[in-house]
Amino acid sequence: PIQFTDTSIGNPTSWEWDFENDGIYDSFVQYPTHIYTSEGIYSVKLKITTGTSVDSLIKENHVTVSYCPPASPHNVNVEIIQPDAIISWTAVDTTECGSQIIPDGYIVKFSENDGEYFFLTYTTEVIHTHNFVAQFSPQMFYRVIAFKNYSREQIEYLEQLNNTCEKIKWSEVKQNLNSFRK
Repeated sequence: PIQFTDTSIGNPTSWEWDFENDGIYDSFVQYPTHIYTSEGIYSVKLKITTGTSVDSLIKENHVTVSYCPPASPHNVNVEIIQPDAIISWTAVDTTECGSQIIPDGYIVKFSENDGEYFFLTYTTEVIHTHNFVAQFSPQMFYRVIAFKNYSREQIEYLEQLNNTCEKIKWSEVKQNLNSFRK
């Protein structure tokens, strides 16, 4: 959250903050906080009222919001319960920048030699079962990625991948996910 400070003089009695300068007032306290949910550059408007007057100030392009991805999941654990591998991890609650976050989901990828990785699943849970893998592979490596603010098209693409039996390279999946951002 961003903390805003009123530095008005003249003993204001009311405050109206418009954090996106879109004509909709978002807060009515003197020292508000606000969370921007989308990347962008925002102008902020403050309208104050004193006993005898009303005054407004617009700070153009005052706030810049950049994307900071979720931190990597911790405590990734693989448990073999023949013939499956059960992958679990601790839920992510911060970004790489240290801000609090609740990810929209996780992507699990796998590799037989810790080299080239392949898409395994998209999930909103903190556990996934890789069916029958222990029956066919003597070793397997897993990586889990948290994500936030994927578009509807990106989520639909991941859901389609969940419904395929193809072994798809992670580099290809990543390229396709990025193509939706353009």
